[in-house]
Amino acid sequence: MYSNLARRLAKQFEQGVGTQFFFDTSYLIRGENSVLGYLYEVQHGATIGELQQAARVGPGRISDLVNQLVKKKYVEKKKDAKDQRTIRVN
Repeated sequence: MYSNLARRLAKQFEQGVGTQFFFDTSYLIRGENSVLGYLYEVQHGATIGELQQAARVGPGRISDLVNQLVKKKYVEKKKDAKDQRTIRVN
């Protein structure tokens, strides 16, 4: 499942807008755009560790970023189907 922002990006690409985005991202805090961009690129979700590497932040910071994105309803956290100890972000 894509985040709401990723769906908006995909829709704009489908409509031929290309790289010109016409929505305000100023409400995103630093680092959230890196997380959302990575999720959009992989399109199958990612683990917290993968997001941490992509955003180049520490474990505490990635937790804060993901929790803020969950709160804003851009992403969801779910346990991995294969390994219940792993959290996937979609």
